[in-house]
Amino acid sequence: MERKPTVVLVAFYNVKALGVRYLETALTKAGYHVTTIFFKQFNSISPSLPTEKELQLLCDKIEQVKPVLVGLSVMSSLYLEAIHAVIHALQERNIGPLVCGGAAASLFPEHLLDQGVPFVTRLDGEISLVKLADALRTGASWENNPSLCYRKDGKNVINPIGDILDDINEFSPTVDCPDACLIDNDTVTPGDPQRSTLSYEVVAS
Repeated sequence: MERKPTVVLVAFYNVKALGVRYLETALTKAGYHVTTIFFKQFNSISPSLPTEKELQLLCDKIEQVKPVLVGLSVMSSLYLEAIHAVIHALQERNIGPLVCGGAAASLFPEHLLDQGVPFVTRLDGEISLVKLADALRTGASWENNPSLCYRKDGKNVINPIGDILDDINEFSPTVDCPDACLIDNDTVTPGDPQRSTLSYEVVAS
């Protein structure tokens, strides 16, 4: 299979980040190299905002791999302020293009588009994220991609939901991300942080 460029996935406040791990599997299966960054340790009560050093480390790490696309997993409104800080830091250094996905992004796509994020994908991302990466890589049109949201002529465009998996067994989460790191406490720690935990998550249906 043709070796395609890198896609960066960023998970926030969750080193298990099951959705991101499913996306990594789908992108890897499509031929992309995936760099996964776990940004900040889990905190469901009062997640601390990223420091300037952590934002710098994140930007540096992404710039190093020159990705075709940077995906931000926005699962909760609890840490939107941190998401805003990351978006603005990446924009200041012209790093992108950015796409947001996840539960909160699916519910409030226009909020993220108004923050200057060029793309939001709603609900399942395994198909839609690969399609977007392919379009950006080849210069093909992405405007009619199901579930994709974007800005055009100063207005938000919210495409209908589509590209939902028919077979939930088609993909499984990447349990040990081969190119991963944790950024927390002003430090980059190489490797998948899930290695040091005693459990991992799955979805059954």
